[in-house]
Amino acid sequence: MKKTLLYAFFLTGFTSIIAQVVLMRELLVVFYGNELSLGIILGNWLILIATGSYITILILKRFVKTNESRIIFFIFMEILIAFIFPLQIYVSRILRNIVMVPMGELIDFITIFASSFLILIPSCIILGLQFSLGSRIYSDITKESSKCIGNVYILESIGSFIAGITFSYLFVDILSPFQMAFLISILSLFGGLFLSKEIKTKKIGIFISILIIIGILFILPVTSGYIERTTREMQWKNNNLIESIDSIYGNIAVLEKDREYIFYENGVLMFTTEESELNEELIHFPLLEHGNPKTILLVGGGISKNINEVLKHPVERVVYVELDPKIIETVRMYLSTTDRKAIDDPRVEINYTDARFFIKRTKNKYDVIILNIPEPESIQLNRYYTIEFLSEIKKILNNNSIISINIPYSESYASNEMRILISSIYRTINSSFPDVKIIPGLHLLILASPSKNVLTYNATILSERLIDRNISTSLINRQYIKYKLSPNRIDFALNSIIPNIQINSDFRPIATYYQMLLWGEEINLENEIKSIILSFPTPIIFIIIIILIHAVIITSILSK
Repeated sequence: MKKTLLYAFFLTGFTSIIAQVVLMRELLVVFYGNELSLGIILGNWLILIATGSYITILILKRFVKTNESRIIFFIFMEILIAFIFPLQIYVSRILRNIVMVPMGELIDFITIFASSFLILIPSCIILGLQFSLGSRIYSDITKESSKCIGNVYILESIGSFIAGITFSYLFVDILSPFQMAFLISILSLFGGLFLSKEIKTKKIGIFISILIIIGILFILPVTSGYIERTTREMQWKNNNLIESIDSIYGNIAVLEKDREYIFYENGVLMFTTEESELNEELIHFPLLEHGNPKTILLVGGGISKNINEVLKHPVERVVYVELDPKIIETVRMYLSTTDRKAIDDPRVEINYTDARFFIKRTKNKYDVIILNIPEPESIQLNRYYTIEFLSEIKKILNNNSIISINIPYSESYASNEMRILISSIYRTINSSFPDVKIIPGLHLLILASPSKNVLTYNATILSERLIDRNISTSLINRQYIKYKLSPNRIDFALNSIIPNIQINSDFRPIATYYQMLLWGEEINLENEIKSIILSFPTPIIFIIIIILIHAVIITSILSK
């Protein structure tokens, strides 16, 4: 009996971590999560786990008074978690269909809180129940009430620790999310099966054995693969989903539209196979600003057409840094022959590591560094827009070298929130480099150099370099360069920069805050809150929360 309980407690910790990680990853795809949305989800998780533990105390006092009845109740919880975990993944994937927000659109924080709260309720309540219930059962068997909670906690912690290692180094590479869910279901059922031997009735054991056989059928690649594929297609409703792959860093989705492939990572657009015009702007302007670029460092976005555009210049070495090897592996299959050849060019070196870690450790220096990083919508991404990061970059720059950063921009209309964000990033770069130039467009291209008089707005010089290097492009030519560098356009963009905006840093990630303000402006947060409060199903959510709060208060009063 004691060994069976030890296994059950270990399994509670194991199940909890796997469920938490898998559900967090699923919800990240839905919410385009940054640290704030992650905090909301984790906060809900902890509150609900604690609520489940508290409910256990009330149940034990009023309804479950014998040790056998407690064991039966624990077995019932094991069976319930086996059904709930796969169902939670399913609901997470169709969540955008439920709240009627298509993929590509932002979800407000109220909906993030309410929906994640409801999705997490079943498993969190049960896991909280199991901990308290298991402590009571263990206490009754060992007659050591003072030590039982500590022992249960230690076993649960060991299970959590092993689950973390197992997920990171085994599960994530060989199992799909639904296979992980069915595996957890089977393990939970085995826990219930072992415990069922300690009670008089045998029917429960037979029932659990049947469920284990069904679970094994569901975990098979054919069955789980069909469920995985179907639910992913439901998640990307009204889109032609070609492929969905999970890596240790998240989910990679490949969509197809009009013979163009579109790539998403954790629900966020990475690039498409037809971004030639934007690629040309982001690559050729920084390289044309340099008189003789030989060594290039490309951070992010290189797997699209960027590497191919870089190789049109007389470069000797191109170092491309990408965190997730799965991205290269997945995208390569959908690239054109020209782009695949560019990746395989002997001058190209791909490093699979964190870009900031690479820049800190590399001993090489570069003529041009092109940063193609998403906006600082999270503190993790904010690291590439800080004054500390720019200081690290300066150490690996050659004389008369250039760095390039781009952020989304609108020349026709820039909201106050967009101007604040751009101003913070511009002032951060301007405080680190003596020579800074900007080129406005769909993206604001910010160029900087540690040496003065390197950068130029002289369209004639850049056009001559384009011709001398015999570069063939579909967009960049003498007339286009002259248009992009026209004084009126440059002055208009410079005048949109707000003075005295705070500089961005690692420990004061103000750019992330400004990005969230822009996010709020894009989803019209004030009106969104009003519409949510007046729409279905949010009122029901708040009613449920209020009822739960009152139920806990009333029960607490009655128990006294």
